[in-house]
Amino acid sequence: MRKTDVDFGLVASLIPLFEQTTVKRLLILEKRLIISRMCVCENVVVRINLLVGLMACLVVGCGPAKESAEKPEKHQFKAIVYNVQFLPKVARFAESRGFPAYRAKEIATRLAEYDVMVFNEVFAEDARSVLIEELKRQNEHELEFFDGATGKKSAFGIGNGLMIVSRFPIVERNSVAFGNDSSFADYGFKADGFAAKGVLHVRLSLNFQADQAKYVDVFGTHLESKSGSIREKQFEIVSSFIKKHSDPETPAVILGDFNTRAPHPDSEMPAPYSKLMTQLKNAKPDSNVIDVWAELKTTHGGTGDQESDDGGNRIDYIFFARPRSREQVFRPVDVNVRTFPDPKVDFLSDHSAVEATFEVEYGPGGRPH
Repeated sequence: MRKTDVDFGLVASLIPLFEQTTVKRLLILEKRLIISRMCVCENVVVRINLLVGLMACLVVGCGPAKESAEKPEKHQFKAIVYNVQFLPKVARFAESRGFPAYRAKEIATRLAEYDVMVFNEVFAEDARSVLIEELKRQNEHELEFFDGATGKKSAFGIGNGLMIVSRFPIVERNSVAFGNDSSFADYGFKADGFAAKGVLHVRLSLNFQADQAKYVDVFGTHLESKSGSIREKQFEIVSSFIKKHSDPETPAVILGDFNTRAPHPDSEMPAPYSKLMTQLKNAKPDSNVIDVWAELKTTHGGTGDQESDDGGNRIDYIFFARPRSREQVFRPVDVNVRTFPDPKVDFLSDHSAVEATFEVEYGPGGRPH
């Protein structure tokens, strides 16, 4: 059969509202296209003119070029939680690593890559000052800080030891003290009651797109280390605090030293861990709260003892709560344990840190997708 050519200039003149860039692409392909097809139906040769199909292609756009332009933009940020063991002077005898000022400087240097940092046990003023100044010096972004230095203090004048550091703007901040920490009478100088442990909250504006803000709620905490019954009451306080200060449409990241042993891959789930997860899910009933490590990894991921084969107990966590709708726009994509070995002090703290990478999507043109 004879091939039929189409006057693409005529087509373009008839459809002036069609995208001219698409027409140009078709003109380039003019010599390659065969716009007639032959088919046999009941022994009758039928010529099918594809002009209608061609015009439809012009209306909706042809090929991958249009599709790729509409792909959502994806951005990533990294968060880390680290119990740094900068103990107050009254408890410095229990500090296994020593050299707090040296460790503070080294920690700041190694954490320069992170976008969101949650610290536990930033009690010592000298180490705290070094950590803040060195983080500012090492980081190419302007950082914002929120800690418990001005919050509620214990009877011994010690705060909660928490600090949240962010390269994203902080648009809201809140805190609460547990008020039920273990006492000196029961646990001596190792009692948590020397401090005023609690929870911090910040809402961050993720400024990947200047004209389209996305928000994430970040909670940092450090729970009771001695008494299991006290700790379980703190689960409820954490849950109520998260419920009060989070938005169902805003994702939440919950980081901290929970002093609660996670299940080992080859063992049954400990009851306290199960109770903790129940309380976190109560805090975000419209979301699916997940333990990021358990979601993405199959290994143990211990954080309590860097020198043991499995890292010791897994007691430091990053939890994640998806927004109530459109779950795909904000998700964890990776998680790791960082031991931070050091030639002077073996390891920079008595805990390993936990880091997670999160992915955020924006729709075409910067719109939330």
